[in-house]
Amino acid sequence: WVDGEGNEPVAVTGNATYTATFIQVINQYKIKISFENNVNQNIDPEVTIKINGQDVDVYEITSNGILFDYGTEISLVALIQGKYNLSWTENGREATRINNLQMDNFQLKKDEEFTLYISQIFTISVVYDDTMGSVDKGESVSVLRGDDVKMTASANNGYKFVTWVKGEGSYYNAQNLNKAQVTILGVSGNCEITAEFEIVVYKIRIFVDGVLTEMDYTITSQAVALPTPSKDGYKFLGWTGSNGSKPEKNITIASGSFGDKVFYAEFTKPEGNEKLIIILAVAAAVVVTGVIITIIVIAKNKRGRRRRRPITIDLSRFK
Repeated sequence: WVDGEGNEPVAVTGNATYTATFIQVINQYKIKISFENNVNQNIDPEVTIKINGQDVDVYEITSNGILFDYGTEISLVALIQGKYNLSWTENGREATRINNLQMDNFQLKKDEEFTLYISQIFTISVVYDDTMGSVDKGESVSVLRGDDVKMTASANNGYKFVTWVKGEGSYYNAQNLNKAQVTILGVSGNCEITAEFEIVVYKIRIFVDGVLTEMDYTITSQAVALPTPSKDGYKFLGWTGSNGSKPEKNITIASGSFGDKVFYAEFTKPEGNEKLIIILAVAAAVVVTGVIITIIVIAKNKRGRRRRRPITIDLSRFK
């Protein structure tokens, strides 16, 4: 309080006028950042913190914090050199970005403290022959230090998965190397893994009159043509089996085919005017002049009618 001449109040001895004087006081609040590193020993990542576009002293903001006036609009950015992942809580939710992390702008109305998580990013190189198979993660996988990752190998037609092979000096442990899906554990450096495949050998099995013949082939083999079999007194109709139930005479397993195959030779007896069924009886008579043999043959024609036909031979004529 002051009077008209700027003097502070004294003992009042008469009428007097005093004026109230106010001074604006603005509260200040601080921003503080702490680091949590997930990096290999002896590595000190170079981090830059920018507030409202200006670099701030990393030591100061991590030790004491930096003061700003109440209501100041804050833009907070973290930058890092090298291949690292940055993450912190951003307005109550987890935010994760690589090499450059900017928090949503906010007004400073209280002390704020953030934890900046820094993790190294490593690359797993995945090696495989794409003519034989593939891997769902592709040829490289980015993973944070200490994290686990699963990947699955799939063989192409005509090939099969064999095993996973760790690269020399690879920085991880692995589970189920002999299975198509492998789990890589605790990656601590750039590393390599190889998916190995091999070609499958298939069988072609052919049956001719109950006799089995086998031959091998692969998806890269030249075309294989089945032979034309024969059977005494019969006519070859064709092959059945892997090609279906309808006989086909010309069967070729084309190059690029895969899978086991089986084929059966089908035959039929040629039809004539008559077919021999059975020799019913043989009778022989001995006479003075020689020996006479009579053979009775039963046969049937195309219409299925049976006929009896005797054949007589006089052996005396051959003396």
